[in-house]
Amino acid sequence: MVLSGQLEFMIHSIDGINWIVLDFNEFYMRYYKPCQFTSVLVTENQIAIAGKHDDGTPALLFSSQGNVWTERILNYTNDKGIQAMMEDIPNNLLYNQEEDEFLLCCNGGSVMIIPSCSHCNKLYEYATVDLKCITRNENKLMLAGDNFFASVIDCK
Repeated sequence: MVLSGQLEFMIHSIDGINWIVLDFNEFYMRYYKPCQFTSVLVTENQIAIAGKHDDGTPALLFSSQGNVWTERILNYTNDKGIQAMMEDIPNNLLYNQEEDEFLLCCNGGSVMIIPSCSHCNKLYEYATVDLKCITRNENKLMLAGDNFFASVIDCK
């Protein structure tokens, strides 16, 4: 399941019948910087939420059950071998089960690949417009964004 937009509230259920709505920023104010979320993705094993902190920096958090979250640092090694931090705000998430990795499509035309290894993030530039949507079909990745941008990328 993927949700997108500007989200600050979360719904949570222990039994799938009774649900509570909570304000993420209020509930977790002692643990995480305040965030506005742009995308939520639920996989078989975890939940991922992406967006931006109130200071404008990108945010990506993971949880196995939706009550304890781990923030993923969005650092990567650039093409010159220098450590850098991603600055673009993620707009959508995709999970590639075959590779056990998440893909973030972001403002500024970038896509960050988030594997299970926290030191192995990779950032790719695909466009000059903000990317809003990412999907995959077998060996093809499709990106869509502002100004009617659409691109199909061969992944293999």
